[in-house]
Amino acid sequence: MDKKIIADVFQRHLEQLVSRLSDDIPAICILSGKEDGSIKPKTKALFVWLFGYDMIETVFLATKRQIFYLASDKKLQMMEETKQKLSGKFEVNFYKKMNDNRESFDKIRQKIGNVKLGMPTTEKQAGSLAAEWYEYKGWQCIVDGSQLISDVLAVKDDQEQGFIQQSSQLTTRLFKKLIKQIEDSIDVGTRITHQDLAKKVEQSLENDKQKVIKEIGLQDGLYDFAYTPIIQSGGNYQLVEAPNKDYLSSDVIIIQLGTQVNEYNTNCIRTLFINPTEIQKKLYNAIFEVQNKVITMMTIGVSLNVVFKDCIQLLQQKLQELNLQNLQLPKSLGYGIGLELKESCLTINEKSTHVVAKGEVYFVNIVLENIPNGQKNITYTIQVGDIIVITNGAATITTQQIPKAYKQISYQLQEEDEPEKKPAPVQTDQPIRARPRNQQIQIQRENEKQRQIHQEKLAKEKQSELEQRLEQEQFVQNQQEVKALELDKLTCYQKVEQYPRELQKGQIYIDNQKCALLVPLMGTHIPFHVSCIKNVSKIDEGKIGSSIRINFFTSETTAGQIQFPKVDGETIFIKELQYRSKKSDRPQNLILQIKQLQKKVKAEQQVEREKQHVGEMEPLIVNKGGRKPIFKDLKVRPTFGSGKAAGILEVHTNGFRYIHSNKEQLDIVFKNIKHYIYQSPEQDIIAALHLHLHSPIVLGKRKTHDVQFYCEVGGAVEHLEGRKKTNRNDDDEIEEEERLRMHRKKMAKEFEVFIKTIEELGADYKISFEKPFRDLGFEGNWNRARLFLQPTRDTLMNVVESPFFILTLNEVEICCFERIIPGIKSFDLVFVFKNYDKPVLRIESIDIKDLEGVKNWLDRMNLLFFEVGQNLVWKNVLAQIQKDIPGFVQDGGWTNILAESEEEGDEEDDPEEGDSEFSPDQSGDDGEDDDSDFTEDDGDDDGDDDDEDDEELSDVLDLNNISEQDEDDEDGDSDSDKNKRKHQHKPQQQHKHQTKPLNNKPQPKPLPRSTQPQKRQPTRK
Repeated sequence: MDKKIIADVFQRHLEQLVSRLSDDIPAICILSGKEDGSIKPKTKALFVWLFGYDMIETVFLATKRQIFYLASDKKLQMMEETKQKLSGKFEVNFYKKMNDNRESFDKIRQKIGNVKLGMPTTEKQAGSLAAEWYEYKGWQCIVDGSQLISDVLAVKDDQEQGFIQQSSQLTTRLFKKLIKQIEDSIDVGTRITHQDLAKKVEQSLENDKQKVIKEIGLQDGLYDFAYTPIIQSGGNYQLVEAPNKDYLSSDVIIIQLGTQVNEYNTNCIRTLFINPTEIQKKLYNAIFEVQNKVITMMTIGVSLNVVFKDCIQLLQQKLQELNLQNLQLPKSLGYGIGLELKESCLTINEKSTHVVAKGEVYFVNIVLENIPNGQKNITYTIQVGDIIVITNGAATITTQQIPKAYKQISYQLQEEDEPEKKPAPVQTDQPIRARPRNQQIQIQRENEKQRQIHQEKLAKEKQSELEQRLEQEQFVQNQQEVKALELDKLTCYQKVEQYPRELQKGQIYIDNQKCALLVPLMGTHIPFHVSCIKNVSKIDEGKIGSSIRINFFTSETTAGQIQFPKVDGETIFIKELQYRSKKSDRPQNLILQIKQLQKKVKAEQQVEREKQHVGEMEPLIVNKGGRKPIFKDLKVRPTFGSGKAAGILEVHTNGFRYIHSNKEQLDIVFKNIKHYIYQSPEQDIIAALHLHLHSPIVLGKRKTHDVQFYCEVGGAVEHLEGRKKTNRNDDDEIEEEERLRMHRKKMAKEFEVFIKTIEELGADYKISFEKPFRDLGFEGNWNRARLFLQPTRDTLMNVVESPFFILTLNEVEICCFERIIPGIKSFDLVFVFKNYDKPVLRIESIDIKDLEGVKNWLDRMNLLFFEVGQNLVWKNVLAQIQKDIPGFVQDGGWTNILAESEEEGDEEDDPEEGDSEFSPDQSGDDGEDDDSDFTEDDGDDDGDDDDEDDEELSDVLDLNNISEQDEDDEDGDSDSDKNKRKHQHKPQQQHKHQTKPLNNKPQPKPLPRSTQPQKRQPTRK
């Protein structure tokens, strides 16, 4: 909204300010620097008090007869009305801010003379103007004016008290909503984190925006949270800047919530008790009584140290009665509040001699920390805090409507199987809210019933869809032709003279430049390209030495991906070579060199493959004369060119152009963008615009489907010395939290304005940015990383960490929950795509507590899901379906495969039936390949249980389908090697395929005997 200085308010406040000037401080100056990097609570408070808002990059200086402004043209124009209002009473001087302001500083010094200049010296300002001010040596003496500023801000006039009242109403409204959310979570038994509770109440303020404005009489944009709401439970009550990710615990719950209206803050703290003990009840009532005495004593003319002394004595007496004398007493019982969240000059402690005055506002906060609960090293905290306004009579409690009495904040949960007891006489000081746990089970059963009905409907719709796709031949097939490697054309050397000169007779040599392995054979050296090598291994032979065995790819193991030469119609190949060395370390060194060379070849081949799959894009139409929105200081991922340096993102007629700091450019057209995702800085440590593409592009040397433009906004401060040494009311902590919160808010607003502009300019392309629903998120393992996955309108994604994860929901056919068995702590979730040629995507090790939430989300997205007891071999499942798609559809589709009738499932569980092809083989190889849309730039997706070295070797040609445990391999092994492995490893026991019915649905049926897989060989080491 447009900012305007109210001249009457400014004049009234200015006169109050200069009336406090004296010979000790004859002039007061406030210097406001840039918002980023500045520490300026008092500076900001005084500017807001005088002008109505914080003026950045401004100098304001006042004496009893003179006023000086140094600011930009725009700010000076805003102050013009104040100049007219003050004419005759003050000499008003305007100075325009320049690149060099030393001349203006000289003029100000000449006018005021060599006098002491009062400033909040404990604060540090940032920016070019502040740097010039600190470097200027013309001021005679600068003294600390913090106390003067605090004194003038301490007493609030009627208008300021009105803002306090409105802020208290807003705090009360939100606090009650937060308590209701906590009550509901405990009633239903929902596991929710402190952070998610805070996010919900923050979102409720935005959702009820119009209602809040109407009921409280607020102006849009002039109210907000004073800080992120803080919820603590479970024994962790140390100082924090924001709610942690711990789950809400049903014990002692501390809630802190504050709001601000027109920059005037209010705050409130409450303690909730779940199944409280008798000592907790008595202790809370004692604290409650102490707070009431503090509020009663806070009257005009009373010294704050007198209030502290009398109330601390009462608290000591209460603790002695409860035999808790060892508890540490609080060092203060509250402090002033207003434009600053904590006005330190009004702290209620034993050292403060300040006398309470009419119009002052206090936050009366009684806290007892580290109270033992009877268990070793487990403590809890009790805290109660309210806002009071000092009036002619008794102080007014503005947060009185927030529940505080013991019977309002204590809850007694009843166990489901607890026998009913006869009603006892009513005792008013006992918890009055009984929350039966069986209510949770009833709600869960009802939800499950409704979900089951909807899933049955989705199953019928899916079957109809399959039949329609079969009739219209719409089953997606996109098998890519695999180009075979022709060994005849793979030449390392044209003639023997090109061999390396370093060759030694009888020794193996590795030529990294030609990617060749030269082995001694028949009196000479024969070169083999490393692409022909399947794996290498070392064999210890005791005193004789050790051997190196080189296994090559053969026609039986490459599935047509290598074309071998033929002589008289017969394929010619070498299966293995073995060489012995007297030096035991020689074979190991050769193996390492071969592996490194194979990795190099693999990387080169990967780059070539990726370039082949990049399609032609339409050119970017540059907007040279019209509107061209830009966003500065954005980094890009994946990086290209000069690395992580920031650049500028421009919006043009049909796409984006990113210009690196070194002038390198990246163009992305709207038509190639599949998903637009906005990651808000208020939710994570970065703010990002993430673009998921239809067709990949090459950044640097790698192909990618994802491009992200982002900036870092910082995170919570970590205390390396531990939480116990921190002070809950530490000024530095509060200031740092406030600075970070304001920075995040400012960054979020800039991004939202930029996004709105993009959507308006790209209306013809139907551009719409998606924002993640954090409260629906869950953690899982994917691509060897632990990610926090969040749903958006059309995707499941993680764009904060790399590798990026983007799953397009409308491409999903069905979902399958795996390892759903009683007592399991985690489960896996598999997404099967409508394109059966595409490998499934598996998210592993999801915490079992997220199961119901994930099911509910999938159900709301109209995605059909099933449950099974083990990990299925989806590669075999999809292969079997594709052999006979008409039969698959006619037999009932997915329901027939994954949810066969329970009776049939019992019959087929006969141990004589053998193992199902869908049983797990522990490969974990479902769901990732080099061209997957779900990987940023990592094509190394090995999943077999063989050791990591064998995986890397077998993947040199990207031959993911070549088995490394072919029975022919074993035929080529020496007898001694077989015996060694026989003693070292036992074959893994095959498990019968079992499934858990989904809501009493049928179980999966195994494939016929003819399709059963071969048994796995023992793992090699």
